[in-house]
Amino acid sequence: MGGGGASFHAMARLTLNREAVELRVDPAMALLWALREEANLTGTKYGCDDRRCGACMVMIDGRAVRSCAVAVGQLEGSS
Repeated sequence: MGGGGASFHAMARLTLNREAVELRVDPAMALLWALREEANLTGTKYGCDDRRCGACMVMIDGRAVRSCAVAVGQLEGSS
């Protein structure tokens, strides 16, 4: 099997701000980085890098969640 540090990318289907979107990212990528880098939603802020400050808080299915602490692969079909 080839190495080269290539990462696996999959399609994640989510609803972001009432719009259906598909993100092609590594399923292990933190939602924070997927929102900022792939969906260009830079209102989600990077803060502490240790899941304490809450600067990256988003709503997922009606719950407040730290987006740095949840992987995109866990969210298929979420809004």
